[in-house]
Amino acid sequence: MNLKKDFPSSDLEIKVKGREKLKWQERVVKSQHVNEDGITEYEYEWKKFKKDKDVFFIKLNLFDFDSVAPAGQYTFPFSFTLPADAPGSFFYEQGRTKAYIRYSVKVKMDPDEDKIDSMSFKQRLVIREPPPQDKGQEAFGRQYNPKGCCCCCDRGQGLIETQFEKHVYSSNEIARALTNIDASKVSAKAESAAIELYQTISLKHKHFRF
Repeated sequence: MNLKKDFPSSDLEIKVKGREKLKWQERVVKSQHVNEDGITEYEYEWKKFKKDKDVFFIKLNLFDFDSVAPAGQYTFPFSFTLPADAPGSFFYEQGRTKAYIRYSVKVKMDPDEDKIDSMSFKQRLVIREPPPQDKGQEAFGRQYNPKGCCCCCDRGQGLIETQFEKHVYSSNEIARALTNIDASKVSAKAESAAIELYQTISLKHKHFRF
């Protein structure tokens, strides 16, 4: 903190907060009426919903001044412990749905005089959850039936099995996998094999799920 002149304040406090927020829209019936043919017609509109809550909050008093903070440069070390179950920072936006978990730290010093504005500084924090303990990756596989010239042609049944080196990866990390193909009972020739990876995100609030 750099004070170019004395500041009439006694306390310097810091707040660390984590907040979870979910916003979405749903298409609901606005009005309805029966037309001349006896058919019910509906008018729809998009209704906005939102839900938010604090996932973490802590408030600390960094320093107590004697009614006035003298001009000068100050450094205040501090530390705090996040709960073991604190969720990591997260952001998702798709169409009319938006969800995020954000953490921030704010330092504030309120003046003892009404005519002077407060001094504050706020910065966003990025929190990462520790990866789960890597117990190795079990192989997963599926049987396949090669296609013939028509549905009545039986070409046998094969097995494709894939195993990754581990089940936790970071960004820009190379994921290596070993694929075994058992085509001993297949009469058709395999021309190629491919691996497809999918990311699944589930957002839930009471009976709503996205």
